[in-house]
Amino acid sequence: MAGNGRGRYPVSPELAAKIDREIAKFIDEGYKKAKETLSKNRAKLDKVADTLLEKETLDRDEFEQLVGKPVSIDGETKPKTTQKSASIRKPQKVAQA
Repeated sequence: MAGNGRGRYPVSPELAAKIDREIAKFIDEGYKKAKETLSKNRAKLDKVADTLLEKETLDRDEFEQLVGKPVSIDGETKPKTTQKSASIRKPQKVAQA
């Protein structure tokens, strides 16, 4: 039985197996990518761990001094989000006709 967000609905065993295989592929790919990223950045992780053992906390600037600025997928440095740009606006009331 697979879910659709609102409940369960029956699927054939063949379809369920296909869904399970696809999900397993996503999980495997994510695991491999995470392991590769952690291995590639091991020195930076060790620096952060050592600093945290000494200081217990790091603010964003201290963290970025240790590991560098965040980089997006396309290789560009991401700008810092400001309080204003990170805030969520209240929805406006719409007048009923």
